[in-house]
Amino acid sequence: MNIGSDSLMQDLLDEKLTGYKVCRPKNSCSFKPATSLALQRVTYRLDQETRQERGEFGPLAIFDTLENAEAFVADSDVVIFLVEYEPSDEDELWKKNPPHFFRQHGRMSMESQGTTEKSLANCPAGTIFAKSVFLLERVK
Repeated sequence: MNIGSDSLMQDLLDEKLTGYKVCRPKNSCSFKPATSLALQRVTYRLDQETRQERGEFGPLAIFDTLENAEAFVADSDVVIFLVEYEPSDEDELWKKNPPHFFRQHGRMSMESQGTTEKSLANCPAGTIFAKSVFLLERVK
């Protein structure tokens, strides 16, 4: 695609993509993902960017519309935020599982428990995968 000018190209790069993030309050100023299967190590804060951690977990899941975010909500203990995001090129959610500790020959040992994965096709309608999410404002 031939844009024709450097300033037009910069304007396109500066354009912010918006979506919606469903969270549960962790305390008065931070939030965690809304599902028990999600990445509970991830913490979101208002006016702060949350980024995917390479090697620890894959993309962050958000919704394309407020309607799809609301359709996902199963109870009243959640909040929905308008967010800016950087899209991910990955096609599945994943997280590194916590290690399993056990006693072997009188010594503690540890083994990896692999990863948990979920493809975009198995996610709720309107799910978008993001490399980073910035909570702008609470909408619900």
